[in-house]
Amino acid sequence: MFHGLWLLASVLLLSGGEPGGCAGLYRFQTGGPQGLSRPGSLWPDTDATALAIIFTDLLTGVLIGFGLTLAKRAWKASRLKISLIDLPKDGEMELRLIGAATFLKVPALTQVLGTIPAGTTVHVPLNNLSYIDHSCLELLEEWGRANAAKDSKLLIEARGLKRRLEGRLRTTTGVGSAGV
Repeated sequence: MFHGLWLLASVLLLSGGEPGGCAGLYRFQTGGPQGLSRPGSLWPDTDATALAIIFTDLLTGVLIGFGLTLAKRAWKASRLKISLIDLPKDGEMELRLIGAATFLKVPALTQVLGTIPAGTTVHVPLNNLSYIDHSCLELLEEWGRANAAKDSKLLIEARGLKRRLEGRLRTTTGVGSAGV
């Protein structure tokens, strides 16, 4: 309880009671970003942490803030929009992935890949993908190898793949290579 009072008193005294100064000092003390709130920022987590510290104690407030941040990160990591779009050129489609392609989305990605007709060239742009893990990349590579006999092609945009794929270095062959 005293930690919360200390936080509240220092914000009010050091800012001179001005609303803008209070908000800025509060953000500084709690480690939040400075400037105006934007969608996807951590401010709601920071606000909940500060309120929990004020109305309970420091340990409980920090644990509540940690739990909220962890839940937000897990929710964000599990979001992936998968769209299969017919391109104007005959026999070509685009597999559009928006969000984070993690192992949680392998079943959904497998289902969409199963609907692609034989003899189709599939383009996979990565500009809307924030992250792809090895399981999703291996699924795409395996689909490309398995469907090559059916005259299908998989073209993954190599530019930007390295920074979206964690734990996998560029190689001299395969999708992550510098030559593809």
